[in-house]
Parts: sequence; C-alpha cells; structure tokens
Amino acid sequence: MDSPPPRRGLPPAVKAEYFAYRERWDASPILPGPFVTAPEAAGLIRAALAQGEPFSMIRLGDGEGCALFHAGGGQEVLGRFVLARCMSNQFGPRDWPGEELDRMAALMAGACEGASLLTAARRPALHARLIAEPPTKVRDIRDFVGSTWVQHWMAMQDLPARRPVYPETWLHIALLPLLPGLGAGRDLVLVSCRGPDFHARLAAAWGARLAAEVHIPGAASNGDLTGEPLFPDAFPRVQEAVRAAAGPGRLVLVAAGLCAKPLCLDAAGRGAVALDLGSALDVLAGRPVRGYQTADFVRKWRV
Repeated sequence: MDSPPPRRGLPPAVKAEYFAYRERWDASPILPGPFVTAPEAAGLIRAALAQGEPFSMIRLGDGEGCALFHAGGGQEVLGRFVLARCMSNQFGPRDWPGEELDRMAALMAGACEGASLLTAARRPALHARLIAEPPTKVRDIRDFVGSTWVQHWMAMQDLPARRPVYPETWLHIALLPLLPGLGAGRDLVLVSCRGPDFHARLAAAWGARLAAEVHIPGAASNGDLTGEPLFPDAFPRVQEAVRAAAGPGRLVLVAAGLCAKPLCLDAAGRGAVALDLGSALDVLAGRPVRGYQTADFVRKWRV
C-alpha cells in the first residue's frame, strides 16, 4: 500500500507490516461472547476463596495485546516495535534486546493460558469503531494493534467455551464496590508500589488481615519509576516474594502493569486467588493515574 504513514517517523518495515495487519485482520470475526458480568465474576472469585482453590483474574489491554501479538502474530518487525514501545512506557526507555521481548511475550502467553478469568481489550462495538478508523488516521499503531489483537486472539482461542471472559478491561473498576466484601475476614497480600501505609489502611478498611506485602518499582509512565525498573531488573526478586507470600485462601491483589499477569499466575500456582487490579489499586490509594480518574472519582473510592 502506498498510503501515507499512520504516524510520522515510523520505520518503513513497521509501516508496511502495519498496513498488512490492517488488510488481514480488519474484517476478521472477533469474540462474540457470551460474557460474564461483574457480579458473576465476583461470584467466581468468592467461590474460589471459600473453597481454597487457585484463581487468577487478568485484564488484557493494549500492552498485553502487544505482548501476545509479538508471541504469535506472525509479523516480527511490527511485533517487536509495538511491544518495545509498551515496555519502554512501563519500565523506562531502553533499546530492548530481542531476548527480553521474547521473554515478556512468553510470560504473557503463559499467564493467559493459565488464567481462570480474562477480560477483553474492547467491547465488540468499540472494536468495530476502532477498525473503522482509516489506517492513515490512526495516531498510535501500538494501541491499535494491541487492542485489536486481543479480540482476534480470544476469538481464535474460542475462549468463552473454555473459561469465563468479561467484555472489557474495566473489570477492575466494576469490581470496586464488590472488593470490600471479597476481602473481609481474609488474609490479604498486596503487590504494589504504593507503600505500607496504604496497604495497612486498605486491610483495615476491608476488615482483612494484611498477611504480606510485596513492594515493587513504579511505572515510568506514571512518574513512579525510581531506581531499578520492575522488568527485567527487579522481576526475579518480586516473583519469588509473590510465590512465598501466596497460599490457599489468600487474596492477592496485584498492580504491576504487564508483569501483573505472570505474577497472578505465580500466586495462583501456590493456591491463592490473585486479581490483577492495576489502576484500581492506585485509586484506592488516592492516586489518579488515568484520565477518567477525576477528583470526585478518587474521593469516592479511596480508603
């Protein structure tokens, strides 16, 4: 295609594979459902806690889609480009070597395969609106490829036939009013960068026991990265700490970006119920990190 680039400064090979991606996938079927509701998701979580069974809930947004695309999308140049951009946003800019991109992609694929409950990147109507955007008008091909690939990947896996799927990545927000009831009386493990004061406050507000804390480096995109980044530098230490803290009947809440997904799998592997809550934990801590998290929104949910 000799169309103008969707974004200035893109390498020619990346542009070529982006247009090829659009040609191949824009008309392809996506996940039709059936989807679970937030109360149904909470019921699954509650049952796993009551029975002491392992459970992993992960949310798949644009960045996770980029990792899955790199793992199996079949377009190596585009896959490297979009995943490297996502990882630089979260873990700080660097020239990401191929082995680290491959490692993150493999971790993501494994976490998705092992998850008990997943979310999609876009509701079907939003996906349709996104792919209707002319290729030359898309401002960020990383977000486009990541979000649309989640839908195509889920459809190819026929996921609703294999495990529950929630229709979009805002499950963490939909669960906010239900989380205190899930945590009440439970042993709570918190994996976040928000610190011990917040962790203690949250456990007390929910009537939970703070069984363990795993402190992690913050995200570069939120201005919270100081010192070593979570991936790849701190990840082995954090992974071991999560495994040590998890156990049957424990509720593990994780806010760790791309790394939250394999960490939830690690916690579930030790028998825990692990929830990838992302920015919902930031909101509970009183810290807005997304555009929709207005002062009133944060005030309503902070503990």
